[in-house]
Amino acid sequence: MKAAGAKAPAVFFFWCGQDLASLSGLALRAPRNDGAILGSMPHTPHERAEAELTAYGLSFPETMAGQGWSVTRALYVRKKMFAVFGDKGEPLDALTLIMKLPISAEMAEELPYVRPARGWYKQHHWVIAHFGPEDDVLAEMDTLKGWLKQSYIAVAPKMLGRIVVKPQNNRS
Repeated sequence: MKAAGAKAPAVFFFWCGQDLASLSGLALRAPRNDGAILGSMPHTPHERAEAELTAYGLSFPETMAGQGWSVTRALYVRKKMFAVFGDKGEPLDALTLIMKLPISAEMAEELPYVRPARGWYKQHHWVIAHFGPEDDVLAEMDTLKGWLKQSYIAVAPKMLGRIVVKPQNNRS
């Protein structure tokens, strides 16, 4: 128990190598349950995957990281969400991702780590991928990066989507 008037330690959260202050006070991951504070390096493969996917997503034009719904983290392009990380009560050794996949949603639903989409999500081609503690999320990084790119292109204004589709050195 803390003494009256004692200050809590400064807490920094890992998000692409940035500290909490650089993200305008946005808490992206809660402190670990064992009382330890997340430092500059992620602790689990799931945290590493989220950090790598976030860095990749932030490399697209006009993207930003921010809070999603309630306890989730999200990536936005011009204030439109194209990826969501996390789920309510999700432990650090698990990762849930939600992305819009207009081209490959049906195929993605066949994968063991993709939850069946229902209602609005299914109608609008959003896919929910969940990796539990026993799943090797790092082995799926190429697939997840491809999905992240597809989701960005689907949500971004067409002009920005074309920039990502067409490599910079091949512009005409």
